[in-house]
Amino acid sequence: LIPLISERKSVVVWSQTAAGKTGAFLIPAVNYILANPLEEKRGARVLILTSRRDRVSQINYTLKRLTRDHNMRFGFIVSGRPYQPQMRLMRRPLDMMVATSGRLNDLVDNNKADFSQLEMLIIDDLTTIFQKNMHELIGKILKQANKECPTIAFVRQDKAVTNFARKLLPDAVEIESFDDESEELDVT
Repeated sequence: LIPLISERKSVVVWSQTAAGKTGAFLIPAVNYILANPLEEKRGARVLILTSRRDRVSQINYTLKRLTRDHNMRFGFIVSGRPYQPQMRLMRRPLDMMVATSGRLNDLVDNNKADFSQLEMLIIDDLTTIFQKNMHELIGKILKQANKECPTIAFVRQDKAVTNFARKLLPDAVEIESFDDESEELDVT
């Protein structure tokens, strides 16, 4: 996965939970930002979309550890927090934004989010986002994003989600991630 992200390719990763995906997407995303610094840019350069608030905290923790020796700008969009500061955050120059699908969908629907300059979209858990019926948000983001913006989506086995992922990202490289003790994923 890391070389594919470094090559700026869209990727669908068929994985299970606790497969080490956080490091697998954060390491190349951080490397990309460090290799391509921009001082001022409105909005997020990398968007990490996740389905749960606790995942935002986990990703934030890992980001802080990976970037402790670097000056990077992060933002976090989650439900249950005041709306106005998150609206303002959408206009600030950020290297990375981590967001839950529900609150971000509210901001997109209220025209408070602009992803026209997005450089990378990472979907932490497409399966749960799909099951929560929040998958239309991804189409809204991709409609705004530049066609050169790679998308990395992590998907657990589920026939409906498999069909959606392949339709959403028809040109994506597909890879499987599973441990030696589990059965291989059947993504057909």
